[in-house]
Amino acid sequence: MGKESLIREDAPFFRADAVALPLCPRSVLQIGLLGSLTIGDDDGPLDLPGAKDRALLAYLAASPGVPAPRAKLAALLWGDVPERQSRDSLKQAVWHLRKALDGVAALGTDRQSLSLDPASVTVDAVAFCDLLASNLPEDIEQAIALYRGDFLEGLDVRSAAFEDWMLIERQRLRHQATDAMAALLDRQFADGRREQAAVTAQRLMSLEPLHEGACRSLMRIHAERGQRNQALKLFETLRQRLRETLDVRPEPATLALYDSIRGTVVPVAGPAERAPERATKPSIAVLPFANIGHDPEQDYFAAGLTEDVITDLSQISGLAVLASLRAHGAVDLPSAREAARALNARYLLDGSVRKSGDRVRISALLVDAESGAHLWAERYDRDMADIFSVQDEIARSLADVLRVRLQPGDLELMTTRPTASPEAYKFYLLGRSFYLRGLNRSSLRVARDLFARAMEIDPHYARTYSSVAICDYYLSMSDASATPESMFVNSARALELAPDLADAHAAKGLALYGVGRYGEAAVEFDRAMALDPKLFEAHFFQARCCRLRGDHEEAVALFEKAAELRPDDFRSIGLLAEESRVLGRMEAFRSAAARCLRCVEQEVKDHPDNAGAWAFGSNVLAMLGETERGEEWAERAVIIVPDDHLVHYNVSRTHAVLGRHDRALEWLERSLSALPAFRFRLLAWLKADPGFDTLRENPRFCDIVRGAELK
Repeated sequence: MGKESLIREDAPFFRADAVALPLCPRSVLQIGLLGSLTIGDDDGPLDLPGAKDRALLAYLAASPGVPAPRAKLAALLWGDVPERQSRDSLKQAVWHLRKALDGVAALGTDRQSLSLDPASVTVDAVAFCDLLASNLPEDIEQAIALYRGDFLEGLDVRSAAFEDWMLIERQRLRHQATDAMAALLDRQFADGRREQAAVTAQRLMSLEPLHEGACRSLMRIHAERGQRNQALKLFETLRQRLRETLDVRPEPATLALYDSIRGTVVPVAGPAERAPERATKPSIAVLPFANIGHDPEQDYFAAGLTEDVITDLSQISGLAVLASLRAHGAVDLPSAREAARALNARYLLDGSVRKSGDRVRISALLVDAESGAHLWAERYDRDMADIFSVQDEIARSLADVLRVRLQPGDLELMTTRPTASPEAYKFYLLGRSFYLRGLNRSSLRVARDLFARAMEIDPHYARTYSSVAICDYYLSMSDASATPESMFVNSARALELAPDLADAHAAKGLALYGVGRYGEAAVEFDRAMALDPKLFEAHFFQARCCRLRGDHEEAVALFEKAAELRPDDFRSIGLLAEESRVLGRMEAFRSAAARCLRCVEQEVKDHPDNAGAWAFGSNVLAMLGETERGEEWAERAVIIVPDDHLVHYNVSRTHAVLGRHDRALEWLERSLSALPAFRFRLLAWLKADPGFDTLRENPRFCDIVRGAELK
């Protein structure tokens, strides 16, 4: 269909910033679904204040002429109430629609269904899809002009079923828009239309800020205009976004263009550069499952489910599971296409979770990153008791859709669950959410209590024992009941229940590390990494072992991997920066230190009472030469928690790096008054800590260390 039959430049449309839709008689209803929902006729906007009334009209408008069964509509918008009540609510909404659309004969109803008359309504989203389907260059440009924002932007309807539908439609239309813009950009470049190409590239980057093809186009245009600094600034912005959002580097083609512009030689624009080759296995990345239950307290469940789905998929030998993304307040999550492109994944799994009491609704969507096509989608409405079977079904379905043959060993690993108790699983996930908040003592105590509760519910749940052991390692800094003995007992019980559990070997390694048996600890960490190459704790503490042994090269590699596995963990990134500095790699040091500082800033923004983060961040600021800010952060840390010995140690280190030796020694002495088990660990770390090198010959420093060793 050509543009003449769909769009005329003189056609009125009540939204001032919209591209005009067809010229229609006065009685035609005009609905805008792209961007915020708009409803009107030639006389102007129509008033329909109810959120679910608007949602009902939007659902019908998305498919004009297609009858929607009343039962389906009632379940879509009022599925959380009894059936009779949902039917009555639908009737009331229909009455509201009739009243609002008085004089516009658009709404068709019968006893079984509702629909909108396609001859009496124009819908921008429908016109958008029709224009793209024509595949004519001029139609594609008109379609792109229609795309004023994401589908039903800002519409908040407290209905999980409707939100699932809306999110899927939003992603589908966004993919179509970005694909169309990318194709148009290539054509504009080929035709030499640089001004139009710049506008299209900017629009594409506003939709997908990590779209490297659009960024390269803009860099080329700026460079050709002699605006070299603008081109380089674009690259730096992209590189920072990629690092903060996905923790990856720009594509080789982008790096090559950057180098050429820095050298003032702009390569001739040609076909798009070939993307890096993917693994021969189908590759999939997993976005964090979104908690759409309007209860932030359930975020822990969504995060835990994401981890378990990744673990299940990793058991499929014919599937390459790439790095996942973690939700983080510092930046918005990228779109599916951006994530897959940056991670070099062919497929991407997205999903959502809604948990209410003992019921859970899980929606999952598999997207082909190259075409944007939705290959598979499913929604599971189950009791919590069925949560493990849902995880199995998701993994099996993905294997089937991607035509990956499951080996016998894959099936056994996938279906072997750590516990048969959904209640124990719930407490374990909640405990893990507190554990992942960092070294905050109150969070660790809550985490340990929750793990212990899960252990009581299912005494054969091996992971709870290893988790308690790891919590005890951290709590032993200030809690005399968290002893090395308790760590050995719990890690041994975990290994007895599950000899091949990576967490259990990591917990045993941590117990050995805590008492200075570093060689034995390294064996356990190696075993844990072999069993689960994605286990953060094994990489992080093996890196610390390497640091204590003076193996800085290996420490850098392991801290780097730990930071990749948990991109928001400021400790691993900060220690990576320190080890890079020891090796004289100053560019790598500055890059890691900047990353670490961003993570710390986000952490203290989310949790201002995290004294450990303030103290660790003060170290990073001191290493970067930010004296005033480093001292301010150190002071804030000890005000928040005056009696934390790890905070004292890091504050001492900050002053040592800044050359404030008297204050450094004062805080070091306080830190070494810790409980014996933690004092032992601090002394071992102190001997290998380059932050104190300027104090090694100081008599008072030597006396403090000697006195602590004799206690």
